[in-house]
Amino acid sequence: VFDQEVIDKQLKESYSVKPAFFGEIHFDTEVINCVPVLVETLNGYLYIYEQPNPENSYVLASDVSEGIGADFSEAMVLSTHPDGSIHLAAYIFSNMMNPMFFATRVYLLGAYYYWCPVSVERNSVGMATLETLNSGHPDYHQMEQYPSLYMHTTVDRQTQEVVQRFGFQTSDSSKSTAIACLQESIHSGKLKIPSTRILRQLQGFSKDPAKKGPKRWIQGFKDPESQLY
Repeated sequence: VFDQEVIDKQLKESYSVKPAFFGEIHFDTEVINCVPVLVETLNGYLYIYEQPNPENSYVLASDVSEGIGADFSEAMVLSTHPDGSIHLAAYIFSNMMNPMFFATRVYLLGAYYYWCPVSVERNSVGMATLETLNSGHPDYHQMEQYPSLYMHTTVDRQTQEVVQRFGFQTSDSSKSTAIACLQESIHSGKLKIPSTRILRQLQGFSKDPAKKGPKRWIQGFKDPESQLY
């Protein structure tokens, strides 16, 4: 599906790239306001490749799982540089966070990158994450309504009224559009991905002749990262 020559080139380069930070992100419990604190750990869930830079703009997208050791919840921060190039700045990757706790980590990561816009897939478990981002968490008094939570505008089929809902939903059509956009970004070299794991997933992403949409053949992960892009 994707330009393998470009993927292979970035994959070779990724072998020599180490995250600027690997570990966890927490609230500073000594202050009232939300102050993200990075804590290095051996078994972390947060990879940071680019520290916040006021010259760049950031956006965070996330996909939520149940957090029971099976599917993974993922949150990715993309940065746009002044030259127009797009870089993977950071990502969270865990299958042990329940949707509400995952929301607290998304909240912190978004705050760390200048309270960047945050978008969450509005699936069944994603609703709990969205509600926590919008209303807070009982165990974290520092959390208020996230100030830049994405809202999707649509037309109600029954009332024909324009309505707004937090988060986004994916469909066969939207997935195909996302794949096409990612194909172009990779082929043009505009998108820079320093993560070996993500590049390997994209490397193994192919079309299933029995289905209309693209399907990845790598096992162990819920959805292709391309949907987040």
